[in-house]
Amino acid sequence: MQFTDEDLGAWVARQRWYAGKSHVPRFRILDVQPAPGATRYLLMDDAGAVPALYNVPLALVDAPSEGDAVVSRTADGYLIDAARHAAFAVGMLAEMGVDVGRVTGSRVLSGEQSNTSIVFEEDGHPTIILKLFRTLHHGENPDVTVQRALSDAGSPYVPRFLGSLDAEWPDSGRESGVARGTLGFAQDFLPGVKDGWAVALDAAGERRDFTDAARDLGTALAGVHAALGASLGTVDAGPEQVASTGLTWRRRLATAAAEVPAVADRLSAIDAVYQAALERPWPQLQRIHGDLHLGQVLAVQDGGWRVVDFEGEPLRPMPERAIPDLPPRD
Repeated sequence: MQFTDEDLGAWVARQRWYAGKSHVPRFRILDVQPAPGATRYLLMDDAGAVPALYNVPLALVDAPSEGDAVVSRTADGYLIDAARHAAFAVGMLAEMGVDVGRVTGSRVLSGEQSNTSIVFEEDGHPTIILKLFRTLHHGENPDVTVQRALSDAGSPYVPRFLGSLDAEWPDSGRESGVARGTLGFAQDFLPGVKDGWAVALDAAGERRDFTDAARDLGTALAGVHAALGASLGTVDAGPEQVASTGLTWRRRLATAAAEVPAVADRLSAIDAVYQAALERPWPQLQRIHGDLHLGQVLAVQDGGWRVVDFEGEPLRPMPERAIPDLPPRD
């Protein structure tokens, strides 16, 4: 099968989940691995300030079906994005330990930015959603760590966690020569939901009071924080932790001030508020969501809220996302 790094790289560079839009990519295939009904290509982009590793599973078919994303045509057939290939999607779900006996179909959600979400149906009804991570990192993805902990704790404020899947790949920067990280995970699909931003916009457009919905959302978030503290532990905010948090605040402030003149004009006043906060007694620190906004909460049909997408702040290095933080930040 004639297939090159350039074929794959050209396709990846056009995808919404490709994060290197600000530079000219320099791709190389780091590893090739077998996957259910497909082949997993791990593609390294060395051109950015920090190299990025992409998860690109491909399936070979004789002819593409409607809706398939064709990556390349070869002498053996067509290479398509395996996320849209049922054998791969269902096979990956089975590898996570999920019972797939009643699964009758799968489809990829549109509009994803950094990952690919696959919805599975049972007798025409969506019941499971699988998040396929497109950018891979060493270590368990925080989305898996946190969702599993909350689900195991019986939290009613998150979808039920069903399973996850890891892989290994070569990493010359590690003493072992191998890295290990999360390929994806599955959880219950919540039908008929609306994200919090849409709910808030509807309320504003109809001049409806959002107070009760906001109070319910606060209750859900408090429940998530309590469960995370109990499940993953808390730590005292000692001088080192407080100082480290202060450095993070000021680094972000400097970045914002460089981009927004109105922030730069208020630099001294903002810094004074930071200093006052750093000098006060602090609560205990714990795992938090880390990237919470109204698009990360879902209003469900029977009332109430579910919190999702616990990967943390996208621009923070993966190890930093697991550092205990202040719950009020969420």
